Amino acid sequence: MNLNRIISIFIFFSLFVIGCKKESDEDPNIAKLENDLEISDFIWKGLNYYYYWQESVINLADSKLDNLSNYSFYLSQNPNPENFFNSLKHPDDRFSWISDDYEELENYLQGIGYSDGIEFGLFLECNDQNVFGFVRYVHKDSDADINGIKRGYFFNAVNGAILNKDNYRDLLYDDNILTNTYGFADLNYDENNQCASLISNNTNITLNKSRLVKNPIHISKTIDINQKKIGYLMYNQFLGNVESENKDYHLELNSVFGSFKYEGINLHDGLSELGKQMVRLLNYYGIMIDISHPSKEAIRQMIELSKAPVIASHSSARALRDHSRNLDDEQLEWVKQNGGVVQTVALGSYLTDREDPPANIEDFIDHIDYMVDKMG
Repeated sequence: MNLNRIISIFIFFSLFVIGCKKESDEDPNIAKLENDLEISDFIWKGLNYYYYWQESVINLADSKLDNLSNYSFYLSQNPNPENFFNSLKHPDDRFSWISDDYEELENYLQGIGYSDGIEFGLFLECNDQNVFGFVRYVHKDSDADINGIKRGYFFNAVNGAILNKDNYRDLLYDDNILTNTYGFADLNYDENNQCASLISNNTNITLNKSRLVKNPIHISKTIDINQKKIGYLMYNQFLGNVESENKDYHLELNSVFGSFKYEGINLHDGLSELGKQMVRLLNYYGIMIDISHPSKEAIRQMIELSKAPVIASHSSARALRDHSRNLDDEQLEWVKQNGGVVQTVALGSYLTDREDPPANIEDFIDHIDYMVDKMG
């Protein structure tokens, strides 16, 4: 299952508005799709055409369009866009969503949003009812950072309520709540049952959400181990030029690697020996190798070493858009000879550097057509 493909398609739907019209029909019982049901029509057609699980969702069958009157009636029963979209999702799809605010979505994709600064994960306690969170990391200069929240902290309560399977969504993911008080706790791990229980340590910290620009370069430092220098980089999101903040994170990332090189850190031309061993191990355990991120030489070596087909999960054609994640013609040929696949991505910055007009579906299709022509 190509999850990146699913996410990319529906981010694309939110970014670009495309008018979907039916030819006029004299049947008075058919609602006017371009007015009354335009959004529902747009959603259905988009999912019918692009959705990974289209063939497995009965209501997305091509036969829906066989009778325009029936199709129109079906849409009229689903006037709420979000509810309609969710009703058409496959049960296994946990990643697709719809957005009615393209500016908010663009900000999200550029690491801009309202946040208290905590990035967390969730687990169930031993009783299989209560939920607890653990702090994965804290964004710099956020309220959580200012209040001393650290990676590895545990919490099991928010605003005085113990988290459980029924309430954690409302307590943790309500965008209308701008202030949360976290109840922190200590973890007690049960070795026999391999589960954890949380015991409150009576520490409560109130955090406020505010507009936060999340720098994807969370940590960059040099570590000395056994007289050997190791470069440590924690990079959280693939961002390029964020015009609203006058930030070019590609340049900042290049600067980090320049500093590593200055510090005498051995930057490999392609894969390190450990990386080569990892390719063999991934093959041995049947784990798919994704080549969308490494350097060109690393990609060449990965394909050369791998005994199984590889995947580029989110790369478009570099000949059409010179983006660091896109693949040039030589790389496309490598993947073709390997028997692998390339998943083009509908994010505007991968498709074109044109700003006016911005990227559109024609640009997306151009990349697909180009790679089909090159790879088959």
